[in-house]
Amino acid sequence: MRRLFVTNLLFVIAVNALVKPAYVLGVDRVVQVRVGPASYGIYQALVNLALIFTVLLDFGLANYNVRMVAAAPEKLPERMGALLTARVLLSAAFCTVVFCAALLLGYRGVYLSLLGGILLIQCLSQAHLFFRSCLSGLHKFKADSLLSVADRLLLIGVCAVLLRSHHFSLRWFVGAQIGCYTVALVLGMLLVKRFSALKYRFTLRLQPVWQAMRESLPYALIAFLMSFYLRMDAMLIERLSGATEAGRYAAAYRLLDVGQMFGLTFASLLLPLYGKLFAEKKPVHTLVQTSANLLLPVSFIVAAVGLFYADPIMTLLYGDNGHHEAPLFTVLMLAFPAFSLTHIYSTLMAASGKLHIMNRIAAVVCVISLTANLLLISHFKSMGGAWATFLTQWVVSLAYVFWGSRSSGLGFNGRWISTLLLYALLAIAAGYGSTFLPVAWPFRLALMGLALLLLLFPMRFVSVASLRQLATRG
Repeated sequence: MRRLFVTNLLFVIAVNALVKPAYVLGVDRVVQVRVGPASYGIYQALVNLALIFTVLLDFGLANYNVRMVAAAPEKLPERMGALLTARVLLSAAFCTVVFCAALLLGYRGVYLSLLGGILLIQCLSQAHLFFRSCLSGLHKFKADSLLSVADRLLLIGVCAVLLRSHHFSLRWFVGAQIGCYTVALVLGMLLVKRFSALKYRFTLRLQPVWQAMRESLPYALIAFLMSFYLRMDAMLIERLSGATEAGRYAAAYRLLDVGQMFGLTFASLLLPLYGKLFAEKKPVHTLVQTSANLLLPVSFIVAAVGLFYADPIMTLLYGDNGHHEAPLFTVLMLAFPAFSLTHIYSTLMAASGKLHIMNRIAAVVCVISLTANLLLISHFKSMGGAWATFLTQWVVSLAYVFWGSRSSGLGFNGRWISTLLLYALLAIAAGYGSTFLPVAWPFRLALMGLALLLLLFPMRFVSVASLRQLATRG
């Protein structure tokens, strides 16, 4: 199981490392520079408003589907009709609720027109994610990973052409996303059909639809609560401090989003593997430790980069304006290890069916996050939102670690935890020491990263023997 996880993870990381950062930095960043921070701030606030309510689009069906397909792949064809009908009904409900929420928040006119395009993007994106969940449940990880970057790869090509025009606008960007997601969705449907030999048809029998939705209700609740505390920040910054502050926050958050893409890919691979181990009543501690050994040290390196190289990185990406976003970038990057812990342990709890505990944790965190955002944004604007994110993510991650370990019977491994903490301290020390090297900052950054990656071997997060085994068997 560990070898299956690592080999597929390496493939997934390789595919995502080639495409997703290129999209975020080469397309999304350039779009913000072209349209300006205020316009992009409005766009990002509307996107986050839609993301808060995406639970109505998915209703937990994707996570539910991964578990069900992984446990009984032969039943996918008979479930598909009900699931497709549920998706159409949920899409209609989603669009209605988000438009009403936007009206209550004071959005009018051209903003609602922009929101309409964003909602269509979300509908297509969630449908795309649903078909990816089918592939993941079938353990077709390589097909899933290729499909996961199909939309971004198409957008890179389309936007490379559109951005050449002096008349480029957010409407063009929204239209490009709609077209590319549509193509990716069709590709996903064809891949699922190939691997499962099912037929796509809707059903007018609502009983199986309601049954699927009832069974996925706990997943829907946790998805809504997590979306609420993850996505309220940009929207509150725009409403309380203005579009320009929201644009600054979006610029600082962009590289965290890149890291999040890898974390989410990591979690999507872990979920069916955890689910299989629980179904077979096998121990999960080896897979948990392997996941943490791979993800946490890298997250500590990222946090150290954010701590010591925020200013040159943000200046490189955004010119002179980058100086203003650098402090925001530092605070957000310090939250990245917390995001990584959450990906590992929340997925563990979801696979074990401990959703009632997850929902209680998320409900408490929503209150903490809303309170922190309202208080801090009112006083410190976008920086307050960054600190609220930092606080929220560390609270929720430690809660998931505690309850995930307890509910899954994982013992306390003091030596392993001490090694992780030592590595975090060494990452900070290496970052600080690298700033004194008499070379340009990209070389200092590269040397720091190389030293910390090599340190993975003597600290036994990665072993030469395991890499040799993967190479000879792969």
